[in-house]
Amino acid sequence: MKKIAFLLVMIFLSSSAFAQESSVIDTDKQHLIEHIQDWVAVREDIESQHVEVAALDRRLKVPNCNNQFVIEYPYSTSKNTVQVTCPELSWKVFVSIKINQPKSVLIYTRDINANQLLTLDDVNVTAMQTSERGLFSDFESIRNSGQQYSLTTSVRAGDLVRKTHLSQTVKVYSLKRDILRGEIIKASDVSVSNVALASSYPNQRFPLSLLNHAKALRDLTQGSVLSRRDFGIRHQVLMTTASISRGQKINSANAETSNYFGHLPSDAALQLADVAHMEATRTLKADQLIRLSDLRASAMFNKGDSVELTISRGLLTVTVDMLALEQGRMDQQVNLLNPESNETVRAMVTGPGKAKGL
Repeated sequence: MKKIAFLLVMIFLSSSAFAQESSVIDTDKQHLIEHIQDWVAVREDIESQHVEVAALDRRLKVPNCNNQFVIEYPYSTSKNTVQVTCPELSWKVFVSIKINQPKSVLIYTRDINANQLLTLDDVNVTAMQTSERGLFSDFESIRNSGQQYSLTTSVRAGDLVRKTHLSQTVKVYSLKRDILRGEIIKASDVSVSNVALASSYPNQRFPLSLLNHAKALRDLTQGSVLSRRDFGIRHQVLMTTASISRGQKINSANAETSNYFGHLPSDAALQLADVAHMEATRTLKADQLIRLSDLRASAMFNKGDSVELTISRGLLTVTVDMLALEQGRMDQQVNLLNPESNETVRAMVTGPGKAKGL
């Protein structure tokens, strides 16, 4: 009987000691949780009650740190974890946290069907506790984007405004009247409307300024949306005024700057200065765009012609009449003969009947 009583006393004492130890651990844990909440609240400028600290593993013993715990964010890209250290005990632990502060979000003020344009009157700001991403937070996030949006899906009043709901809009231009091929299209001939980016084709997206003196490349019907393929833009380029034979030089007698509508080749000649001392490599018809790929430098002199050679040495410049040993084109190196000394000289062609010493 005495033995049984002794065992009961020992069990009671053990239970009391365990309860006291558990109480100490719970107190230290609670102290740590409060410390984390206060630290995060100060860092994020929020109320501490909005900071939720994940329950610590019951097997983890939190020490009684005489000095305050050192708390910091261990990851620069996340605020979902804090690192807690007690330097004097070389103790460290990572603790998950969650900030539950309500934040501003936008909600729809009315039911809106897909493909309708969104206006600022269609949304309103409200405070809500949510961790969802991809939400619009205020009017400025829509207004300052410089874009107008349309709905990609139907929504109801009270729904959150999600970025996936909205699509950028672009301006397209619809014809107010029939336009025949060759007619000039003016800005007053079109009406402007906004459509979802996904509902338009790349060739339909262009600035209205392109329609200044544009010319229709095909017959166009009223109500159709204009495409860049439907019209040509006016360019000032060099055009032939008469037929030019192969080897003939380009000059004011057979070419002039004129209007050109359509796709402009990258090598199009724009003015006579671009083709000075050049000749055709093939026959060019009248009223044809002149391209640099159809031209080559023309001969400034032929073999046997007299050439004026200029030789410069410092301030001294000497001019000598030479004999061309070969045909010379602009900026080409050629051999010239001095008839008096019978000496051959290498020179650079600088113009009709002219060259300079190297």
